[in-house]
Amino acid sequence: MKKVIVIVLWILIIFSTIMLVCVITAEENNLVIDVIDGDTLRLNGGDTVRLLSIDAPEKGYDYYSESREKLAELVKGKQVYLEKDKSERDRYDRLLRYVYVDDVFVNLVMVEEGYAVVKIYDPDVRYEEKLKQAERIARVLEIGVWGKTTENICCTALGCDEQAQFVGSANSNKYHSCCSTFARMISKDNLVCFRSRNEAIIKGYEAGDV
Repeated sequence: MKKVIVIVLWILIIFSTIMLVCVITAEENNLVIDVIDGDTLRLNGGDTVRLLSIDAPEKGYDYYSESREKLAELVKGKQVYLEKDKSERDRYDRLLRYVYVDDVFVNLVMVEEGYAVVKIYDPDVRYEEKLKQAERIARVLEIGVWGKTTENICCTALGCDEQAQFVGSANSNKYHSCCSTFARMISKDNLVCFRSRNEAIIKGYEAGDV
């Protein structure tokens, strides 16, 4: 009888070890194939991941493109490690995770560099203080979403005056954020500067990569 119990215990230990390895593998071996916005990505296995405790601009809002591009720079085409807090998924069936590429804490970088703000929901509060501290510094330094002059700086670098907020090309009917990839592709000879969205629309331009 004792021999049977020992055998059963060994079987349970081996099974538990196998299950643990499977869980760890699922959290580690994930390839990012797409980035939806500055806080959401898609994995090769089909799951969508919502980065925990941060919130980035949605499509159609200022700084959406910059935030999305930054997250893509950090994770797209790379293997990521996913760390769970308390919650498994949100109401949209997205995995709720802290995301790492090697030793880079992606959620934190997005906040530190002003590409996202902190948004904490109980019970997922593991890194609340660390993230809020990073956000306080970003706000003081007026980085990214906290900096009212970000677009002006990008527009000035492109060749516009300091009051410009958007740019377009003389060869296109689209206007773009000055900090976007598309804006940087416009030649100086074709550069058209706008001080507001309304000015661009009045002059016949439509929203492009903004």
